[in-house]
Amino acid sequence: MLIYGDLSTNKTDVLIDKYAELLNSNVKASEILVLVQNSTLKNNFINKTLEKLNVNSLEKMQVHSFFSLVYNLSLIHISEP
Repeated sequence: MLIYGDLSTNKTDVLIDKYAELLNSNVKASEILVLVQNSTLKNNFINKTLEKLNVNSLEKMQVHSFFSLVYNLSLIHISEP
């Protein structure tokens, strides 16, 4: 799913609602990748999502800024033989 639009069109709220809906329906967090603009937005996204969850336990959410995604992928590449 790709969500895009002009400023102040509630794109983030739509994405948070859909993400929480998927997690609440038992889709694994590891099967969903969310990219946000920066680390501040990442933290806000995670906090707002956690408020909407109805599950008791959750694996680590894959919410990244572009730079954190590249960093994490580079760590995987470096650690592979």
